[in-house]
Amino acid sequence: MKCLVCGNEVKAQRCPVCGFPVFHVVAGKNTPEDDATMQKMVAEYRKKKLSGISVGIHVYSYRMRESSLELSEESEIELASSFEQLSAGDIIWYKESFAWIEDDTLELTTVIRRAEGVAQKKVLVKAPKGDGLWKVGVRMEEGLSFCILVGNPREYESSGEISLLETVAS
Repeated sequence: MKCLVCGNEVKAQRCPVCGFPVFHVVAGKNTPEDDATMQKMVAEYRKKKLSGISVGIHVYSYRMRESSLELSEESEIELASSFEQLSAGDIIWYKESFAWIEDDTLELTTVIRRAEGVAQKKVLVKAPKGDGLWKVGVRMEEGLSFCILVGNPREYESSGEISLLETVAS
C-alpha cells in the first residue's frame, strides 16, 4: 500500500518515511464523507510536515590567478521555502543567474533545513544546452519530494527526486 501523504510503500501501521498512519476501512469501502475526511487529514498532515523546510545549494565563486581559476568563496543560497504552499509541478526559480559551465554533468550539493537539523545531499544534473547564463530552481514533486532544475523557465534539466525528509546528519 502507498502512503497517502508521501507516496512511499507502507507495510506497517505507519509510513516509515513521513509517519502518517495507515487506516483500514470496515467492510472495505469508503463513503464519500470518509474520503473527504481522509483528504482533509492528508492535506493537514502534509502541510505540517512541510512547514519550516527550506532548500538551498552550495555555490562557488572563482577568480583568475596567474592564468588559472582559483576557488575564492563557497557559500549557500536558499532556493525555496514555504513548501507547504506548493503543489506538485510548482516551480520556484532563484532570482539571480549563474555563469555557464562547460561540462556534461553538474554535481550540486543540496541543503535541506528543517527544525530537526540540516541534511546535505549531492545530486547530478545534466548540463543544459547552450551557453550564457543559467538559472537554478526547485520543482515540487508528488508526495514530499522535489527536484533541482538548471536552465531557464523554457528549457531546463532536472535532478532526480530528493526527499524533503532526507535524513538529517547528527
